[in-house]
Amino acid sequence: MAGESLLVVDENLIHAKLLSVLLRAAGYQVRIVSDPAQVLESVEQMTPRLILVDINVSYQGGLAMVKQIRGTAKGAKARILMITACVETGEEKKLLEAGCDGYLSKPIDTRELPQVVAGYLKD
Repeated sequence: MAGESLLVVDENLIHAKLLSVLLRAAGYQVRIVSDPAQVLESVEQMTPRLILVDINVSYQGGLAMVKQIRGTAKGAKARILMITACVETGEEKKLLEAGCDGYLSKPIDTRELPQVVAGYLKD
């Protein structure tokens, strides 16, 4: 759904900017947060509909970050996708238990990304 607010949480600015360019081209409003300590403040300021979190963020890791986001009023309502290079047996269950709505596997298919995001924004 074009026009929706999205938050990308990734310390790798090249990766974050690529996601941002692709999603903005699809009509989304995107904010990048590369400092994990600023994530909760950003969630409260912008009320994102979807948050993409890299599993390797240094501040306690992506799963802990998702749990913290879910503990906020606005974060509890957002959809959250974990970005990860490795989803082994049992990993998907851990992601869902941590509060993720789903995940994107690296390398991300740049052609399908807008449609995947749109699918998670349907209500």
